[in-house]
Amino acid sequence: MVWMLPSGFKTTDITISILAGIIIALFIVFWNLFEYEKFDEIVYNDFLESQHSALIENTEENWSNLKTKLNLQISKINKIYETDTQLEYQIDQKISDSILRIERKNDKIVLNIRRKHLNFIPDMAENYKILRKLIKEKTTANTV
Repeated sequence: MVWMLPSGFKTTDITISILAGIIIALFIVFWNLFEYEKFDEIVYNDFLESQHSALIENTEENWSNLKTKLNLQISKINKIYETDTQLEYQIDQKISDSILRIERKNDKIVLNIRRKHLNFIPDMAENYKILRKLIKEKTTANTV
């Protein structure tokens, strides 16, 4: 579209611009799709999403383990707030930051991660990777 501005608008240029836009969009979608294909355990609903959830058993050990892991990550993770049953962190990333919410509910600890902005755009499985790193040592983890 930028190349159309100096010479004016011609219908052939518009057609080329639309075709180029479609090709670029397909390239981005398939690039993201191949990134998500690397994970065998990912459920179908999580493909090309930037929001993911997981459950782990609600034990004091798991809760303190999560808090310790997140508090040790000084550079990329900023704590937004903390209560007895909830934690919220902002994770700095290249394009769009993510929000990680951890909440204790009855017998499970719920971990939710999503983009702070532009939720509708796939994120090259970055949020999914972060969530998996947090719970990879837990044998009691279940995806939602």
